[in-house]
Amino acid sequence: MPACWKSGKGTGLAAERRTDGDLRGMKRLLEERKKALETGNYASQVDFDAEFHCSIAEASQNPLLLDLFRAFSNALRGELSHLIVGTKHYENRSELHEQLYQALSARDADTAVRVSLANLAPQGRGGSE
Repeated sequence: MPACWKSGKGTGLAAERRTDGDLRGMKRLLEERKKALETGNYASQVDFDAEFHCSIAEASQNPLLLDLFRAFSNALRGELSHLIVGTKHYENRSELHEQLYQALSARDADTAVRVSLANLAPQGRGGSE
């Protein structure tokens, strides 16, 4: 994960700079992500999830951040695929994604950063086996 994303700077920029077109694209990706998850199409869910996060990088209007995130997105897809296949460790974070979208929509950079960082927190690997 690029350090600029771990700090939330990219998400903060996206909240400040996003366009209505950016929001429409994000909403579509969230809807497709949810549909894929509900139907058990986990490969598509992973792709839509990664594309949603790329769309946030794109909304930052910072070409360097977007290039870094696109380079990172293959690793993200691999990690998400690993988590979702190991369903006993998978945490459905759809609510966090919706909260992130709402914060971006409201141009609330502080909330967007907070929710983004919560989404980056490691998923539980403890629990019952």
